[in-house]
Amino acid sequence: IGTFWGVVLIQLVGTLLFMIWIPVAAFQAVDRRMEEAARDVGASPFRVFWSITLPQAGPTIAAALLLSFVGTFYETEGAWLIGAPQVRTLPVLMISFINNQPVIQFGAVLSVLLWIPSFIALLFARRVVNSGSFAKGFGG
Repeated sequence: IGTFWGVVLIQLVGTLLFMIWIPVAAFQAVDRRMEEAARDVGASPFRVFWSITLPQAGPTIAAALLLSFVGTFYETEGAWLIGAPQVRTLPVLMISFINNQPVIQFGAVLSVLLWIPSFIALLFARRVVNSGSFAKGFGG
């Protein structure tokens, strides 16, 4: 309690759902017939993974990464309970500015600054989805 590694651990616990279950489901949904066809024509296991499996599972893994980033970036309760008062993340700082300062504009400015990285990540995700990465994974 009150250490950097405690906050890191509480952040990791919150992302286990996104970073284990979602990629596992993505790899289970990969079409095994395509992998077998690639092996039949002589592709190495690495080549099968790189050319067949990863393009099919990639969009789901990217979504899990995005959900994990946004979830940990805005996680306030665990960081506040475990890290206070020594470790202060940006969301904890924003909440303390809003609650403890007579001028709440500092909290408002910090909340806008916290919104920018997520907005950029979502724009990047939209660009990836619109580029046809899903269709490439399924032979389109």
